[in-house]
Amino acid sequence: MLGVAGAMLAAGFGVIGAARARAGLRSGAAILAVERLSMLSRRPCAARDTSGEGRAGVAVSRWAAERAGGGWAFAETTIAPRAGPPLVVEGEVACRP
Repeated sequence: MLGVAGAMLAAGFGVIGAARARAGLRSGAAILAVERLSMLSRRPCAARDTSGEGRAGVAVSRWAAERAGGGWAFAETTIAPRAGPPLVVEGEVACRP
């Protein structure tokens, strides 16, 4: 009985750890997306398409932005160890004339 309870407790900690890792990934992705929006909103409309990589803690992201109408359309993919599948954030922001 004690062995079963111990195994259930260990499994519970594993689920909690995975949930914490996923929450950390989402926080990191949100921080990176806000930074990206800020950077792109200051970028002139006449500038060339751009891309790059960034880090927030253990989260690593790859992003790309291209001109779309009067602004920039971007997509950012963020991954982190033990956090499950990558998190993709997409959006648009107006560019500087």
